[in-house]
Amino acid sequence: RLVLLRHAAAAPPSADTGDHGRRLTRGGAAAAAAVGRRLGGHVGLVVASGAARTRETGAAVAAAAGAAAAAAAAAAATAAASTTGGGGSGGADGGGPPAPPTAVPPSAAAAAAAAAAAGGPPDAAAVGLVVSDPLYVAMGGEEVLAAVRPLAARWAAAGGVGGVAVVAHTPGVEEAVDVLCRGRDAGGGAAAG
Repeated sequence: RLVLLRHAAAAPPSADTGDHGRRLTRGGAAAAAAVGRRLGGHVGLVVASGAARTRETGAAVAAAAGAAAAAAAAAAATAAASTTGGGGSGGADGGGPPAPPTAVPPSAAAAAAAAAAAGGPPDAAAVGLVVSDPLYVAMGGEEVLAAVRPLAARWAAAGGVGGVAVVAHTPGVEEAVDVLCRGRDAGGGAAAG
């Protein structure tokens, strides 16, 4: 699964920040977190360009998606425990309900991102964030997909759980959607579904 996102609402550039340093507005940060909550359980890795507004969007999406996924896992464990009547054989030792999942520590998303970037096994309970500087300069759809492809491949090869969300810029995001809808990938071949 691939999710393409444009960064959330950002402040206009200034002499101090330039374009690369533009930060999210308060509303943009809230919107990014709302998108992350909707993506919880559907994405395991967020790839963002190096610009401040995309890094902040990606971090908010990853944190909210990870929290939503952890909450859903806890709810599923609670539901499973209640269906066993307290004495079922769902526990690891076969003598009780499944143990509730432990909370995902704040560093888990950072560990998942480091594992994904290094090609190591990701933590299924955390949503990682990887910053890809080529996404900042990738203005065309095929360039966006080419920048993401190696990261997504490493994520999948390492057993990554969930899809990949890409936070990039206009017009690259829109053009990447166009490329995918036409059935071409950045290598000129048929795009993977």
